[in-house]
This record gives sequence, structure tokens and C-alpha cells, in this order.
Amino acid sequence: MPGTVAAPGWQLLLSNIPLPEQNLLGIAAGAALQRLVPIRLSRVTGRRQRLLRITGGASLAAGGVLVAWSWWAARRTFLARPAELVTSGPYSFSRNPMSVGWTLLHLGTGLVRHNAWTLAALPAAAAAVHRQVLREEASLAASFGGAFAEYRRAVPRYVGRGCVGRHSVGRGCVGRNSVGFRR
Repeated sequence: MPGTVAAPGWQLLLSNIPLPEQNLLGIAAGAALQRLVPIRLSRVTGRRQRLLRITGGASLAAGGVLVAWSWWAARRTFLARPAELVTSGPYSFSRNPMSVGWTLLHLGTGLVRHNAWTLAALPAAAAAVHRQVLREEASLAASFGGAFAEYRRAVPRYVGRGCVGRHSVGRGCVGRNSVGFRR
């Protein structure tokens, strides 16, 4: 089946590494602007400053884990032209876990570095990512029809509703997500 391999080769794995230009550009622009016109979250000091750094560190860690887990879950599928839907791992609770992960990495970078420019670039980067996601989902809907429609009904685009745990209350999801895809 084109787009799917029996065992993940390095070429396939490397081709699936997500490098979202929107987030990378926002982080780079924030770093450059910080050097030119430094604006820090300067009014935050002491315990609040440590709390921001801890929150930023947690965001970086969560984002990194989510991107890596998403990459691993999709290791057998060429994401640029998938031959099948990836619905396991983080894709069972978010249709776009790599986008969520990169947004967390962007947020964490701004918080850890106390860089207001990086944080200010986040909404624009998120809007650009969202437009890209809408295009990708239209392509998936055209390619996978009813299967994608069912997946879209069951799993949120980013975060929120859905069957997350093995025993989600009120959703009837025990060991599967709400549309019956195996985890």
C-alpha cells in the first residue's frame, strides 16, 4: 500500500519530523526582536518569575513529549500523503497533536526566556497553523470520506472533548476511542 511500510525506515521517519514554519518563525522573530528592542516580562519578579519559568518548562516538556509521541505514532505512515488515517496514540485524543505540541513548545520558549516578543507572536503563529490544519483536514476528508468524518466527530481538532482515558465517563469508551479505533 503506498504511503505505508511494514517497518519504519529512517527515510520515512525523517520525512515525518514536523518543522512547522509558523511556530519556528514566531520563535525566531521573537528572539531577533528581543535582541533589537528588548521587552521582557519585567514586572514579574520573585516567586511569580519562578512560577513562569516552571510553567514554561512544563510547557516545553509537554510539547516535546507530545511532538515525539505523535511522530512515533505516525512512524509507519508518510504524513504528506497518508494511505491510512493515524488514529492511535495521541491521535486518539487530538486530530492534530503535533500542532498542539509545537504550540506548547512556542509558549514554553516565551515563558522560560521571559520574552514578550515570542509570546506576542504566538497568536499569529497559531492562526497560521489553524489555516494549514483546515487545508489538511479538507484533504483528509476528500481522501478518506466517511472514515475521516467519523474520526472528526469523535476526536477534537486540538484538545477538549473526546475519549481520553481507558474509562472515559459518559462516552462508552473502554479501551477504544468513541468511534471504535483501537488505541
